[in-house]
Amino acid sequence: SSTLFIIILGYFGITQVNVFSGVNNHFPTTTTQSNETNPPIEIENGEATYEKYQNSILSEEEATKIHQQLKQLLQAERPYLNPELTLSQLAQRLKVHPNKLSEVINTQEQKTFYDLINELRVQEFLIQVVKSENSRFTFTALAYDCGFNSKASFNRNFKKHIGLSPSEYLKTTIR
Repeated sequence: SSTLFIIILGYFGITQVNVFSGVNNHFPTTTTQSNETNPPIEIENGEATYEKYQNSILSEEEATKIHQQLKQLLQAERPYLNPELTLSQLAQRLKVHPNKLSEVINTQEQKTFYDLINELRVQEFLIQVVKSENSRFTFTALAYDCGFNSKASFNRNFKKHIGLSPSEYLKTTIR
């Protein structure tokens, strides 16, 4: 009886291969673009919208207000220099719910929280590297000062936002 049970279990396991392959035929999607780092995007009338915010209760006025507050905070206090910065901490400083802040960043900036923060860190690096008083520091030291917590993270994000590695970029432009 245990042999028969194992054979039946094996048969059903093989015939139900879609359970383990990650294919989901029950919920078709209408998205035109999707990847692991960004939520699905739907194109409507030439304008990109994040599908998961279709039923959002966040009004356009509130989203604009939060976005303005976010830009002011990022410019004035530069919290992105903290390598441990999280969405929750930033939301707490703005006195908004983290979900609302995430929605605002995704829809207004068209990027994720970490993409926004890392882009600002790369921009800060570009500002710091041209200063004469920083010429004695290595690129890695400046990257740490700009909020990156590893050399690999810095190199990956620099190449993502600039298109060149830090040394290639700086060879052609600065030092």
